[in-house]
Amino acid sequence: MSKFKWLVVGASNIAKEFMIDSILANDFSDIECLVSKSPSLLESFNRNFNLNSMSNSLDDALKKKVNVAYVSGYNSTRFNTVQKCLEHGLHVLSEKPLTLTSREAEKLCSIAKKNKLILAVNHHLPCSSAHQKSKELLSTGIIGNLKSIRIFHSVELPALLREWRTNDNTSGGVLWDIGIHNIDLIRYLTNSPIMETKTIIEAQNNNSPETQSMSIFKLKTGVLVYCHEGYDTPYAPLGTQLVGTKGSIFTEESMTQMPVGKVYSITDSGRTDYEIKHQNLYQVSVNTFLNAIESQCTVISSGQDAINSIRIIEEIHKNLGR
Repeated sequence: MSKFKWLVVGASNIAKEFMIDSILANDFSDIECLVSKSPSLLESFNRNFNLNSMSNSLDDALKKKVNVAYVSGYNSTRFNTVQKCLEHGLHVLSEKPLTLTSREAEKLCSIAKKNKLILAVNHHLPCSSAHQKSKELLSTGIIGNLKSIRIFHSVELPALLREWRTNDNTSGGVLWDIGIHNIDLIRYLTNSPIMETKTIIEAQNNNSPETQSMSIFKLKTGVLVYCHEGYDTPYAPLGTQLVGTKGSIFTEESMTQMPVGKVYSITDSGRTDYEIKHQNLYQVSVNTFLNAIESQCTVISSGQDAINSIRIIEEIHKNLGR
C-alpha cells in the first residue's frame, strides 16, 4: 500500500512533462486525484497517465484520503491553493514562486509550522548533479576564496509557455519565472544572503512583463553575482562560473530541467573535467521532500528560502518602479 497519497493541483506543463512521472517513480507514492478547472486538460492527463480520479473542485478533492500535495498551475492562484492544502493537513511541494508577496509566503510558513507540516518549493537547479558537483568543488577550496559568480540563464521560451508569462504584468515576466530560480541557486551554492541588488530589464512598457533582465547582486560575504535571464535567445550559452582567487569552476548546459551538464575547473594546474552521475532532477526533488516528511531532514528549498527569494524580487520591482 502506498504511504504517500498525492493530490496534484494544476494540470500544468511541468506536471505533464516531469512531475507526474517523478511522483509515480517513488515506490511509496500514488496519485489519488488531479485537480484542474479545464475539462480538456483533465481528459488529456487521464489519457496519458490513467489517474485514479480527477476533479474540477479543490474542495471536493481535499475530502479524499490524501496526505501530500503537489501544487502548480498559475502563479496568481498558488497562495490560496497552498493555504487550503496546509489547512487540511497536507504536506505541500509547491511550484515557484510559492507566492507573489513575501507577506503571503510568511503566512503559509506560519500555517505549516503550526500544523507541523513540510512546505517545500520545487526549485530544480539545486537538484542538478552538475550544480551539486560545483558546490562540492567550491567547498574543497580548489579555487581559493570565492570572489564572483556569473549565471547565464537566457533561453527561447516556447510558444506553448508564453501565455501569461509574457502578458500578465502581475504574475508573469522573466524575473518571477527564471530569475527566482537563479536567486535560489545562489542561495544553494553560497549559503549567503543577497544584500544589494541592481537590475536592468527589457519590457515593451512599464505595464508589460519583462522579457529580459540583467542583475548584479552583492552577497553578505562580499561576493558579487551577475545574472542574465531572457525569453528570446535560442543560442545563448547556459551555465555558471564560480570565480575565485586561485581558479574558477564552470558548468555548461546546466540551467535546464534535463539531467545534463558538464563541470570543469581551471587552476594553475590547468583544466580538469569531472565525471558526473546525472539523476532525474524532479525525482531528486520529490524524494528529498518525502524524506523530509519521514525524518524531518532538510528539503531542497524550504518555505523560508522562498520568503527570502521573493523579497529579492520585490526589492527589484520596487527599485524599477514596477
